Amino acid sequence: MKNRFIIVAGVQSAVSADLNNNLIKTVKMVEKAAKEGAQIICLQELFRTPYFPQYKNAKKDNFSETIPGKSTKVFSKIAKKYKVVIIMPIFEKDKKGQYHNSAVVINIDGKLMSTYRKIHIPQDPLFYEKNYFKEGDTGYKIYKTKYGTFAVLICYDQWFPEAARAVRLAGADIIFYPTAIGNIVGEKENEGIGTKLGKL
Repeated sequence: MKNRFIIVAGVQSAVSADLNNNLIKTVKMVEKAAKEGAQIICLQELFRTPYFPQYKNAKKDNFSETIPGKSTKVFSKIAKKYKVVIIMPIFEKDKKGQYHNSAVVINIDGKLMSTYRKIHIPQDPLFYEKNYFKEGDTGYKIYKTKYGTFAVLICYDQWFPEAARAVRLAGADIIFYPTAIGNIVGEKENEGIGTKLGKL
């Protein structure tokens, strides 16, 4: 990567319980980033849904989708049109009926690269992720694209330095950590970081 520049865009926004509206909003932001020269565009963790793991018993099927599915179809067209790489984190329901916090990487030709499934799953008050996500079974992934070689880890993965070390040793020049983290309502800034939580 010596003497190379890669233009990266991070797309993140507030979401509602309306999954289609969230998708439309994100599409507009991704297209704007692509038109302004972004080469790799990373969406937020669970980009299409509210952070439902703040609740112990949300109806998860309301938020899940398959790979391929509606979101991959939409963003595959955009990736191909603008010749960009898109990192698209979703709540995946796999062919076995199991659920994962996953990241799909779409290459510049619109084709899906291998999916990464979040390996480290927290279980704390307001973060009941083990109620919804199975631990990832894909191992860490390295993505070699026209614009660079990178890895995708997801949110809580960042607290485990061996994950970053492993992907760097495997050849990643960039590590993306899509996350839903903002601020916990009622938490002061100097108390740390968390997820901005609200009603579904």
